Amino acid sequence: MPQHPAYSAPLHPPASLRQLSVLLAVWTLLVAVSLALSISRIQQHAHDLMLEGARNVFRTIVAARAWNASSGGVYVPASEQNPPNPFLFSPSRDLHTDKLSLTQINPAYMTRQIAHQASLQGTLKIHMTSLRVLRPENSPDSWEKQSLARLEQGELEVGEVVERANEEKEFRFMAPLFVDKTCLGCHAHQGYAIGDVRGGISISQPWQDSATRNQIIHSSLLHALVFLLLAGGSLLAHRSLAKRWAQTEQAMSGLMQAEKMASMGRLVSGFSHELNTPLGVAISALSHHEHCLDDFGHLLQREEVPEQEIRALLTDMRESGQLAQSNLRRAANLVSGFKRSSTDIEREDIRHFKLREIVDEVLQTLSNVYKKTARIELDCPPELSMTSVPGLLDQIFTNLIVNSVTHAFGPEQSDGHIRIAIDSDGAGQILIGYADDGKGMSPAVQRRIFEPFFTTRQAQGGTGLGLYICYSLVTERLGGSIRCDSLPGAGTHFLIRLPQHTPTAPSGETP
Repeated sequence: MPQHPAYSAPLHPPASLRQLSVLLAVWTLLVAVSLALSISRIQQHAHDLMLEGARNVFRTIVAARAWNASSGGVYVPASEQNPPNPFLFSPSRDLHTDKLSLTQINPAYMTRQIAHQASLQGTLKIHMTSLRVLRPENSPDSWEKQSLARLEQGELEVGEVVERANEEKEFRFMAPLFVDKTCLGCHAHQGYAIGDVRGGISISQPWQDSATRNQIIHSSLLHALVFLLLAGGSLLAHRSLAKRWAQTEQAMSGLMQAEKMASMGRLVSGFSHELNTPLGVAISALSHHEHCLDDFGHLLQREEVPEQEIRALLTDMRESGQLAQSNLRRAANLVSGFKRSSTDIEREDIRHFKLREIVDEVLQTLSNVYKKTARIELDCPPELSMTSVPGLLDQIFTNLIVNSVTHAFGPEQSDGHIRIAIDSDGAGQILIGYADDGKGMSPAVQRRIFEPFFTTRQAQGGTGLGLYICYSLVTERLGGSIRCDSLPGAGTHFLIRLPQHTPTAPSGETP
């Protein structure tokens, strides 16, 4: 038969306050992690925006420098704002006309002028610098020195948030300026070669802390709202579920008691049928014995009685007496067994007993239920004993047998076969195998057989509690496990594992 995973309990009470506290703690941790990730994403997004903005400024400056270099420099009127460049060693640096004096603006000079205009119009700071400067004002600060060293080691750019002296933050960016052929006219004497890092352009702007802070506050408030809604909802749901569970538990208790009484009713029905047979035989035997006594009285009234007739009459009287005695003894044993079974069902005391005797009594009292439908084969060592609650085992076997008769075999079937095999695994566990060769179950039905109120015979008055009770008794009351394997047309097999010794009261009971 196909292997099936162990079934989980079909009904669970709502979580306790301790469990709810653990869930809330886990939920708090998840919200905190989510908030931390959200803040990290906000900060990273702000960083990426600032980085891309600085890159665009750098690209624009590099494009302007390339245009200037490709044109051999540009000329502007010499003035206080655009004085001749003392570090530009070119015979054509200055040009004079009748009306204008022009001075050459090379890429480096143009970069400084752009940086000056940017500082006048806003908070953007642009600084062209190098580790080997010609102009003192191009000297790098400490951050620029470190960044230039990183660029010369192969990094393509440096962009990061740094703290100002006044504890404000600013975003600083630097990318390298490489030496090309147009640069050698001014910088060849410094030992540069084409492809070397000549220096870099540093771009600084205030870190948009307020906007980032506002986004973080908004995300924090949103996370707090979600946390409070779910935490409050969980508390309200817990209270509602606890109330509903109490009501459900009360209703289930009544249904379980009703099913227990139904189980007792089935035992009573089987017992009464079994008891009728020996009592009927005993009554017939005693009636025959009474007729023999009447015949014996008639013999005594005769003058002569043959010894053969007297001996025959005495033999009949002895046989009828023995028949009545044996059947009355059988009836007494039935009453004793039924009394023990019914007491076990009503009581839930732990005691030591032999499993074979318990199962034999169940089969004897239920024989009227199954004998026209199926034959039951029991394989259980006579001396196999157990310390547990026998009444619970009575209910388990009763429900399994009734379930097979009701569901596994057709109404006209009379050749069904049920096999019950019980043994110990040698490690303190009792293994109970219960198998019938009935019509089996589909996978969809098999998945739900231990659910309360699930039945395929709703129209015929089925309660759907028989196998649920078996599951509850095995797993919750006796601390064992039960599994089911079945296929359509291949019968059904239950495997039950129970502890052989139960030193304390069953789960959920007080000792």
